[in-house]
Amino acid sequence: MKKAGICLLLAIGIMILSHSVFAAGMEETGIGSDNDKSVSDVSEASVLNANENHTGESETGYLTLDDKNTYEGMEKAYEEGYEPLVKDGWVSVILPIYAAEENDIKALTAMPDLGDTASAPFIFRNYRKTFQVTNERINGTGEEKAVFLIRFDLELSKDRYNGVYPVEIQIDYHAKGQEISQVFTIYVQITDGKDKKETEEGNEGEIDKEKQQDETQAEENIPVNQENAGTPVVPETPKEEKPTSDPKVIIEQCIGMPEQIISGSELEFTAVLKNTNRTKYVQNITVAVTCEAEGITLKNSSNIFYFEKLGTESTLEIPLQFHIDEKTAAGKYSIVLDMSYDNPDASSLTSSGKIDLLISQKIDMALEVGKFASEVNAGDSIKIPVQAMNLGRGKIYNVRCSLDVQGLNASKSLFLGNLDGGTAASGELDVFAGMVDEKAESADKRYGKTSGNIILTFEDENGVEQTHSKEIVVTINPLELKTVNTSNDKGEKKVIGQQMAIGLGILASLGILGVTVPMVLKKMKKRDSYE
Repeated sequence: MKKAGICLLLAIGIMILSHSVFAAGMEETGIGSDNDKSVSDVSEASVLNANENHTGESETGYLTLDDKNTYEGMEKAYEEGYEPLVKDGWVSVILPIYAAEENDIKALTAMPDLGDTASAPFIFRNYRKTFQVTNERINGTGEEKAVFLIRFDLELSKDRYNGVYPVEIQIDYHAKGQEISQVFTIYVQITDGKDKKETEEGNEGEIDKEKQQDETQAEENIPVNQENAGTPVVPETPKEEKPTSDPKVIIEQCIGMPEQIISGSELEFTAVLKNTNRTKYVQNITVAVTCEAEGITLKNSSNIFYFEKLGTESTLEIPLQFHIDEKTAAGKYSIVLDMSYDNPDASSLTSSGKIDLLISQKIDMALEVGKFASEVNAGDSIKIPVQAMNLGRGKIYNVRCSLDVQGLNASKSLFLGNLDGGTAASGELDVFAGMVDEKAESADKRYGKTSGNIILTFEDENGVEQTHSKEIVVTINPLELKTVNTSNDKGEKKVIGQQMAIGLGILASLGILGVTVPMVLKKMKKRDSYE
């Protein structure tokens, strides 16, 4: 009896010890514990994990999580329990981080680790992106902060299960001569998926039903309805997913483009790009600016421009600077903007646009006036020699000269034609001298010194008319009637026919020849009769 009692006590002790060890093992592995953590608890853990060893310049890195502020797409800051937004089969993960001011980190690359492909609720693809510092609005106000705003829009699997899943974001960057990596962890809670317990219990019943259905189908070799065996099952027509248009980025306008671009000048303007889509933004935008024409040089530090994000129906501006060489021939040239970007699904898209530049050669025309009589009598006809010279490189069209001098009248303009660069053309203006001021009361005021311009008019290759002028000064004397002695009668005086003809010409030009000439002839006849 004593041995039996001792054995019984030993058996009871072994059972108690085994139960204690088993319970301790259950508690350590988490089996039987409360796994239904709230998102706020998980979010708080993610904040601690993200900030761990990453505050300030530590041995592990120089980037810090901004857990105080909210950004576009965030309802709460990290310290308040930020939760990634899950909607319509997508989850948006946002991670705002920044570096200390003394750390000159230009760019970084980020890549999310989505976990095990067999159990994670995400659709796996290459999500690796490059980010730069941008000024982002915080807390829904106009205040901005310079941060690396890392955002990943992750597509969810249709067969996802409810639960909390960690997303580790590895960030690589260059700082202080070193290649550094930091890892930030964010937790995503799925509540619109399948429940594991219900699925497991349902699977047992489904196995029995499928087994019974397989046996029935094997006997009848026809599809059967589970509720009414023997009734053929009409297969459901799969729903067609309506295609949606991808966002398109275009060149909307150019701000500050001059109306005329001259060779040898500097050109500055701003190209405005626009996302025309009303529902989808674009991201990771790269714009390459090229111009294959010789003599047109981009003066920006790089021909590649990068932008993190462009919202729906939003615009961004690219300031451009070019130098136009003096030797660039007149004509139309194109600047090409090749744009590549990603849609919200991280699919790569491209577009391109052209900006036309209409360039004109610099016009350099000169006008020279040759020697002519600086003092003439009324009624004289003179010729004024002129020469037009094209000192530029471009061709000049429809070159002509005209006269604008009070008292001098040109019968017509002098047409010199078209002039190539480095050529000249010359000719003479036929001019007739009259009165400086025909309305003046005294003869002294009707004549005298007068001045004006010889005007050179021409057109460039675009048909734009321009003028140059040269001033001239002339003295116009009044008409003189000279007398001479005749050989037949001493002391007899007669009017020289040449001067009279000139005088008559002047009177004719004034429109009074029909009245004045008969009067003059009558006086001459009367004088002869007296003699």
